[in-house]
Amino acid sequence: MIIYGSRACEQEELGAHKKLIQDGYVRRIYLDEFAQKDEESLLLGLVRLIVEPVDSAIPKAQQLAQLAQKSAPDESVSYIMELIETILVYKFPSIGWQEIREMFGISELKQTRVYQEGEEKGRETATRSIILRLLNRRFDDLSESLLTKINQLPVEALEQLAEDLLDFADLNDLYNWLKRYLSVQDEPQQS
Repeated sequence: MIIYGSRACEQEELGAHKKLIQDGYVRRIYLDEFAQKDEESLLLGLVRLIVEPVDSAIPKAQQLAQLAQKSAPDESVSYIMELIETILVYKFPSIGWQEIREMFGISELKQTRVYQEGEEKGRETATRSIILRLLNRRFDDLSESLLTKINQLPVEALEQLAEDLLDFADLNDLYNWLKRYLSVQDEPQQS
């Protein structure tokens, strides 16, 4: 598939790709020929933003940001916002990141609960992934029950585990750490 902003952007000389296109193996898509709908999909809107004229890019980006907050999974909102911001930075090369954020209103969007929850979920997912990779590299084959326990840890415990695992001599140290952590969590809270 080849995606063009319009037919005017299409290459005249197709070279080695000409036969693939003629035989139907490659399909050309022209974004400006898609029906303009108020309720277009978020993904199509993101792709269209790349070829959106400069004078309408900021309002279009703001619409996409609002659509993302309404329809995208919470953990995806921060990634979508970063993608929109990146597209705008390339679209306005003479303007810095901070000015883009101000024009786009990203600072206000980052204050929203949905954005912050998505950011937190992304941080937790990344932390969990890194910890599991480090543990697998250090101790090779971790059991399913051990992985389940680690996956149930809150992000604060994962961050502590990241520091402590540097001192682990063997797999028993990991089991002991989990036992200590879980027993501390199970103790009744004193008021």
